[in-house]
Amino acid sequence: MNNSLRKLPDYYQLDLFLAEYTDIATRNLQDLMWRPFFALGKSPRFEPIEYKTDDASIMIMGSKPDGIATVWDADILIWIVSQLVEARDRGEQTSAQLFFTPYDCLRGVYRRTSGRDYRALTKAIQRLHSTTVRTTIRKTDQVPLTRLERHRLEKGFHWLESYEIQSIERGGKDIPQGITVVIPNWLYRGVMKRKNVLTIDERYFLITSGLKRILYMIARKHVGGQDLWSFTIRQLYEKTGSESRFSDFASRIRKIVKENDLLEYCMELHKGQHDDEVVTFIKRSRLDFKDPRYEDVRLDRRAQRIRMGLMEHDADKDLRKLYARIGKNIRKSAEEFLTEDACE
Repeated sequence: MNNSLRKLPDYYQLDLFLAEYTDIATRNLQDLMWRPFFALGKSPRFEPIEYKTDDASIMIMGSKPDGIATVWDADILIWIVSQLVEARDRGEQTSAQLFFTPYDCLRGVYRRTSGRDYRALTKAIQRLHSTTVRTTIRKTDQVPLTRLERHRLEKGFHWLESYEIQSIERGGKDIPQGITVVIPNWLYRGVMKRKNVLTIDERYFLITSGLKRILYMIARKHVGGQDLWSFTIRQLYEKTGSESRFSDFASRIRKIVKENDLLEYCMELHKGQHDDEVVTFIKRSRLDFKDPRYEDVRLDRRAQRIRMGLMEHDADKDLRKLYARIGKNIRKSAEEFLTEDACE
């Protein structure tokens, strides 16, 4: 063996996973749901996004001319996560290297399939590849070097470590036909652990506001199986990575509270102990059914198909038993079943 040769990168050794499932539950990795990883607007953002906690710091950087990947670009990652989880649950072979058709991906995230949408998909993939995420974490599992010294670990990655787009030229424009991507190893490993993934409302893809998109993800992650969760507006400002001035951001939050159209959750605003404004996210399905803000639990596409008896593989037997046992009164039991992790 020639020890002078360096090891090939992981993606050269990956099997190819064909992502082609339809009518499946929409899932997202919890780690992607509560940090400001993506730009909230559709105009290119070049200013880095920075987020710090006591134990970690995150910096997201984009490159010209496209800037940082946006929350709409992240729909591709959500679709990829959903495909991998579906394959995992069916006992199929998976890989961090995926092949899919642009048509399947666009339909899966409720986009149109015109030439313009195909080109927008190409741009989104390019931004996901060119965006760099740098994390620095204090390692608390190691003995401190001295009283003033601590171990720290810095890592860097791209949302897509590599990509390949097969296209045909039509009318002077390239139309993508097949796409191969490689996601980071940490993301793939996270998806393979059931407790790291949450089901989200498939209508998320229809939200037109970037801020409402990230607010929904924050609420979904933190409320979990509970009734409610609260944040100060300052905390939400930091978690969203908004470019706006704080005063403008606070004004926008107050407006969203009044609009009362966030998926699955209603928002209430009140004063906290230190006279700061606090936003409480309340799960609509836990409100009194007479409350006009109440909304019953919405089953995802996969659960609806199982309930109608359209999916026959063994992985769904437990869910069929659930429906048979609870009959029409599915509200609480279905909600608990569809929340894969009790969450914090």
